[in-house]
Amino acid sequence: MCRFCVLQSDPALRLAQAMRWRASTELAPQDAHTLDTLIAGRQLSNALISDEYAEICRYLICRLLDPTFTGNAPPRQGDLLDIRRQALTLNALWRRMAAHPLTAPLVALK
Repeated sequence: MCRFCVLQSDPALRLAQAMRWRASTELAPQDAHTLDTLIAGRQLSNALISDEYAEICRYLICRLLDPTFTGNAPPRQGDLLDIRRQALTLNALWRRMAAHPLTAPLVALK
């Protein structure tokens, strides 16, 4: 449900889908509670996914900084993926990963 909450679609469409699932599907009590929470506009805990996503981000950064991965000495900050070559810099990568909705401790249908 956390991944469903952060889909890049209209929040109203996601809310309507959650309401359809709640009305038409026989759910376990904990699943019904989860949908009721989202439908009411409250947030869900994202602890499991945010921790796993943070691990993935850290791994990617470490691999990008690893001299065996780049084939030579560790790159300087501005050299790794130079923006002039239409590529992603470390600063831009860091900002994009930090801004990803799955890094948040809580998610909602908003």
